[in-house]
Parts: sequence; C-alpha cells; structure tokens
Amino acid sequence: MKLFLTPSLWADMLLNALLAVAAASAWPIFETPWYLLVAVTAIVAGNVVAGVSLARKWQWWHTLLVACGTYVALGLLVASPSLYSQPSRIGAALMGIVIAPVTGWKNILTLDMPLGTYQEILALPFFLLFTTTLITFLFAWRLRRWWGWAAVPAWVFIVESALLGTRNEWFPFQIPYSAQLITGVVATALTVGWAVWRLAAIRKNSLRSATTRSGASVVQRGQAGKGLRRVSGVVIVALSVVIAALVTPMMAHSGRTTLREGTDPELFAEQQLSPLVSYRQFFDDEHYSQPLFLVDGAGERVRLAILDHYDGKTATLLSASPADSSTFVRVPSFLPTSNPSEETTFEIRDYTGAWVPLVGELESITFTGANAQSLNDGFFYSRSNATGLQTADGGLSEGDRYRIKSAPYTVAQSEVTSFRPSNDHQWAAHDQVPSSVAQWVAAQDLGSDGASLVELISRLRSRGYLSHSLDVNSEEPPVWAADLGEVIPIPSRPGHSAGRVGTMFSEMLQRQLSLPANTDPAMLVATTGDDEQFAVAAALIADHLGYDVRVVVGAVLSREHEDRFTIPPCEDGTCFGRNISAWIEVRDAATGAWAPLDVTPQWEMAPLPEPQQGADPENYTPVQPKQVESIPPPAGYPQDTEALDASNTSPELSDQASARIWRNIGIGALILLLLVLPVIAILGAKALRRSSRYRNTDPRKRVVAGWEQFVDEAIDFGLPGPGVSTRSELAMLYDPYDEKASYLANGADFAAFSSDPISEADAKHYWDVVASARATLAGHEAAKKQWRAKLSLRSFKKKNRQEKGMTS
Repeated sequence: MKLFLTPSLWADMLLNALLAVAAASAWPIFETPWYLLVAVTAIVAGNVVAGVSLARKWQWWHTLLVACGTYVALGLLVASPSLYSQPSRIGAALMGIVIAPVTGWKNILTLDMPLGTYQEILALPFFLLFTTTLITFLFAWRLRRWWGWAAVPAWVFIVESALLGTRNEWFPFQIPYSAQLITGVVATALTVGWAVWRLAAIRKNSLRSATTRSGASVVQRGQAGKGLRRVSGVVIVALSVVIAALVTPMMAHSGRTTLREGTDPELFAEQQLSPLVSYRQFFDDEHYSQPLFLVDGAGERVRLAILDHYDGKTATLLSASPADSSTFVRVPSFLPTSNPSEETTFEIRDYTGAWVPLVGELESITFTGANAQSLNDGFFYSRSNATGLQTADGGLSEGDRYRIKSAPYTVAQSEVTSFRPSNDHQWAAHDQVPSSVAQWVAAQDLGSDGASLVELISRLRSRGYLSHSLDVNSEEPPVWAADLGEVIPIPSRPGHSAGRVGTMFSEMLQRQLSLPANTDPAMLVATTGDDEQFAVAAALIADHLGYDVRVVVGAVLSREHEDRFTIPPCEDGTCFGRNISAWIEVRDAATGAWAPLDVTPQWEMAPLPEPQQGADPENYTPVQPKQVESIPPPAGYPQDTEALDASNTSPELSDQASARIWRNIGIGALILLLLVLPVIAILGAKALRRSSRYRNTDPRKRVVAGWEQFVDEAIDFGLPGPGVSTRSELAMLYDPYDEKASYLANGADFAAFSSDPISEADAKHYWDVVASARATLAGHEAAKKQWRAKLSLRSFKKKNRQEKGMTS
C-alpha cells in the first residue's frame, strides 16, 4: 500500500499523542478514574474502526453504522459506571447513551465541577473523543488530498474543553491559566511535529516512486542540508509554541461562564415564591400542627432556603446583578466539602414546594422511591448559599424521600461575640435601606464588633412582640396564640418590605427617645411581627455594621443553649408547621466561618400605649407616628401581592409534567430524525434524479435519459460503469444479469443517432422496460443487497461511471 495512504508509524504516534493531550484537557471537568478509561477506550476504538474501514474499503454509510454500533456497545461498558452496581438501570443507561450527543451539553453546563460519574455524564466525552479520533484518522488515512485537516478535530475538542471546563488550575504551577497554556503549547508542538513527519513521509515516498518508474538514482543531501532542515524545524516549532503561549490564555479568558448564564434553574427559581414571603402560612390553623417532613440524622438546623440579597421588597437568593446572583447546577457524584460529612435522610409529608430541606454543606444527594429518576434529574444546588431546588413536577410532594451526605459549615452561636465585620458583601443596596435603621443603631451607642452585634439583636428581640396574624379574634384566638399560653394576641402586618421593616425601627426609635434613659425594658416594647420581619430587620442591622449576612428559613433540630423566646425545635426529627423559623447567619472576617443568630421576638410583654407625658427629647428625631386603627383582613400580603399573583397564575408550572412529556417526545423525535435523515436524503436525491429524467418533454431525450437511469441503477447493484465502452459493449456485460440490456442499448442508440421520429408512446414503453429491467436486477439479489443498492451512492460518483471491468 502506498506510503502516503498509510502514514509512518511516527506520524501516527504523534497524532495519537495529540488526541491524548486533547483528552487530558477535559480532565478538570470530570476528575474521576473512569474518565481515563473512557478516554483510552474512545481513542483505541476510533483507531480500530478507522483502520478496518481503510482495510475493508467500506463506504461511508457502512463506516457510520459500525461507528454507531461501537459507540453504543462500548458506551454501555465504560460510560455508565452505575450500571455495574444497578443492573436494573440497563434501559435508562441505554437511553442516556443514545441521547447523550443531544442532551449531554446541557447536563455539563448545569452540573457543578467536577462532574464525576453522574448518571451517563461520561457518554458525551466518550462520543466526542471517539468521533474525534475516527474523523482524525479517516482524514489521515483515507482522504489523501485532505490529510492536513486531520489535526483539526483534536483542536476542536481542546477548544470545547476550555469553553465547558473550569478555570481552576490543575497543573502544579502558580501561573495564570497554566492548564490552558501548557495544553496549548504541547498540542501545538505535537501538531507541527506530526505535520513535519507526514510531509517527510510523503516526500520520501514520492522519491521512491520516481526512482522506481525512471530507474534513475536519487542524490542524497549532505549533512549541511540535513542540519538546515533540523534548524528550520526547531524554529517552526518554537514559533508555534510562542504563538500558542500568547493565544491560549486569551481563549481561556472567554471562559465558560458565558455558556452557563441563563440556564433553566435560575428562571425556575425566579418564578418560585420565596419561603420568607409565605412564612406565615406555616402558622395558620391548617398547617400549624401538620408534620411537614421527617429528618433522621445529624445536624442542628434544617435549611429550606438561604436568602443573601434584599431588593427593598423581598429577601431573595437571586440578585439583579448576574455577577452576584446564585447559580444553580446539578450535583454530580459528589461535591467537595470543607469538613467530614455525615448522612441524613429526609421523608416529605405535608410539605410541598421547590425548596428542598437540607442540612449543612451538601456533598451528595440521592432520591429514592417511585419518582427517584425524575427527582434526581430535577434537583439543582447552589453552592454559594447551600440551597437546593427541585424542578421536577413542580417540586417536592408527600412521599418523596432522599438521602444526603453533608458537612457542618457553621460555628456555635456563642462565638459571634468574637466576630469582626468584613464589608465584603452588601446584603441590601443603600437606597433600599430605610433611614430609620441607621438612626436606631446610632441611638444604641454601641460599636460594630461581634459583641455589639449580639447586643443589638438582643435589644431588637426584646423590644418586639411576637405575632403571626393580621386578623386576631380575642374570643377565639388562633392556634399559635393558644399554644403560647397566656399571651395577648395582637395583630401585625405581614411582609418584609423596606416600608414594613422601616416602620418597626421608627416605632422602636420613637418609643426609646420618648422615655428616660433608665426606663423599665417593658416600656420599650413598641412593635409587633414574627421571624419574617425580625430576620430582615436583624440582617439590615448586621449589614449596616459591615458584616456578611444572609437570612435563612428552616427549622431547628436541636439547640446549643436554652432560649425560651424562640420557635421550638422539631420533635424527635418530625418538623411541624409550628417549628418553621427564620434566622440570620453572619460571617467572621478573620476565619470566614458562618454562625447563626436567632431573631424571634419575645411574647411576654405586649406593647404599651404611647406615653402622653414628658418633655420632648433633647435630640429630636422626626418619625412616623403610630396609627392605631382597625385593619380589615386582606386576601393576601399587601406588598407581596405581585409575588403571590405570579405564583397563582403560572400555568407553565402547573403544566410542567405535560411539558416534560412533550420535551422527551421531541428529543426522541429529533434523535429518530437524525438517524433516518441520511436515508431520506439519499432516497430523495435518487427519486429527484429519476423524476427529472422521466419528465423530459422531448421523447428522444427521454429515451436516452432512460438508458442513463438503467446504467445508474445497475452501478448501484454493483455492476461496472460504462467507462469508454459503447452502449452495445456495456449491454454485453449486463446481459448475463438482465437480457433486456441489449434492447435498452439499441433503443438508446436509435434515439441518439437516428433521424426517425420517436413518439410519446415509444418513450413511455421504453421507460416501462427500464422499470422491468430494474426489477429483474433486484430479483437476483437478497433483500439486504436490494436495500444496499437503494442506499448506494456509487452512481453519483464520476469515477464509477468511467471505470472498466467488474467492480463487484
């Protein structure tokens, strides 16, 4: 076999080394030994299929079919590790392997790094590496005119890895973009080296062929010529390396953050009602005593959502600025944690919603039960604020179970006294913070250290009064009020907008300034609310002092110290509506540790009427006077009406199950279309060619076109092309297969050279004979070969219409 069709062993080794570097560029995305097995298997399989295709001279469709079968068979073996521990997943694994080229991109973009062996996530890199290797060696071995394109697929894979991968450095060098830099340099050197070896092999083969044909001897170059070539090669490689060193960091700087922006979880999260907005629903008579979920395992607090932004209307985990907004991604096999993890199991009872109860810093999560597959696929997690989101079927519902491994990430509440502010993160924009917050903090005459923060929160709680309801009937108090004992139920407005919370600070400030300095603490109680309002108020205080702060909605499983004025902890792992609480978490600037602070107001001392005596304070601060009036119960929360309306009028959420079914049907239809599209294209091209020939308006030309149609169909069945043979000579070759060939050849010669007229009936009869001749050719072959002839493209190739002799 000619050398330029089979590159030298050195060239092939360099090409495989380039593919290995391309595979290594994607290592930071997965970081699992299974990826190494996937990469080696894909490269070896691509070499084998390309080599067999060359040796057997397969047509393109034969190579494509073998490649598809190889991908599916090997994909099940190496790209679905969970199949070895769960053989019952064979159906789901097979479907995951088949649709990976279509849906695998979204999985990579919505999973957190490293991806590990999550479901069939390794199917996409296996597909890409296998097809990259196959295309590479098809260019190198079979397409001799285009052999220079053989290195392009590997570079495409490297660019894809840079766009989809991570910016974290995985080489042991403290150099910006060291991973991308070294990958680009090595790949460039290998590409240039391969090109040099390939060109040398082609030149050597050409000289050998010329010597063989002419018998002349070839004068070998001297040592000086060889030295010049070596120096030139070194210079070319050096220049390529320098260019790669300059260009690769710029490519890496374009980053994968652009590809990950605007994914579905963020859009879904924006449509969900914040758990702080719906906080009081847990304390109505219907949900107060209902078990929401069961928790079995370690942990001090269960978190539904961590809200690290405030826009003046609601506390949220999504910021208007994409740079500060939380990103939800799928959880791969595991996530790295800062502390050792422990296992906890959850069982959902009366709780419903998209926010997933979690404990600590998540390492892994596994849903069980009948809906395990859809729940695992629909779970997204934000590592920046340790919040889980369930998008499948509208969220969690009764009967859902899951098991998590998590690590504690907060320190004891008592350690807050040693904290220092950091001023790194602003929880609320300055223009969204009521001025009464700064005025009230200034009136307390305290500092900004941790002890001062704890004291400010303590004063906030002691000067407030617990109330979960807007409408209170003293004769039939709500269940929450009766459960507290002898308390005076006082109505309080829901919501936590800047206006609502600002009024609280104004009320407390006005009461404090209207009384002497050594007043009884009971006289300073001036405002009402519950954890919804007081969590936001406490967060605004911490934010004003410069602490990184966030509001958390969840439930307490156990307390480190007794505090009578707090929402009671869950009972033996069973969390009821009455156990749902809200608190804040603040971070220490020195250690980076987070610590919780409870914010529930006291309920023993009710607010007293405004004092009517006493002189005006020396330093008077104008405040909004408290209005005592009867407020009719509204249909919903006043300032959160838009949020509630949005949640109640979202047909796309209620129809999510139907949308999911239609999406799966669409994906299946797309895959089926991609599989049959080549077949449709070939059959359509042949039908169009036959129709255009048959519709010729000139009977004479239609007869000649009929002969061309017969010859094309014969070529597709494996018979020889015309070459330089006349029609009669070609008919003699076709006669053993179809005796009508001579008749068709004579008819075509008559139409081409005779001056006698040919009628429409004659032309129609001729085409009838062509159809009969084709049926005769098909009758000699089995059904498999008949379909091979229908899908063959030999008749479209010019060389097949010019060759002589039998080809099959």
